[in-house]
Amino acid sequence: MSKIMEAPIPLRTNDDLNIPLGARKTVATLLADDCRWPFGDPLEPDFHFCGHRKMDGNPYCEFHMRRASNAARPRAVGVGRTSADSAADRAALARRAPAPSKLLSARSPEPTLRQSLFR
Repeated sequence: MSKIMEAPIPLRTNDDLNIPLGARKTVATLLADDCRWPFGDPLEPDFHFCGHRKMDGNPYCEFHMRRASNAARPRAVGVGRTSADSAADRAALARRAPAPSKLLSARSPEPTLRQSLFR
């Protein structure tokens, strides 16, 4: 006898559509237990917060806590470049750079004015 388990009810998938206009919270209507996930530009009149009940000890509801704690996805470095490309570029630059010993030997043996003043 196997039990058939029902699929869990998914959390909200499209936040803007799930927050009716009357339920949207502004800075003036935000309460202590309301989720503080912002929507929009704070300089625009339609700026609002999620307003669902937040998780204890956190500023956001369960859905937005999950969204805020998602691991960052790897991003390309520059347009059409990957981090491997930039690592290869750094290695090539390191091969072209002069060795530190050559840089030191190219300096003049004469002390600078500051060095001669503080001897």
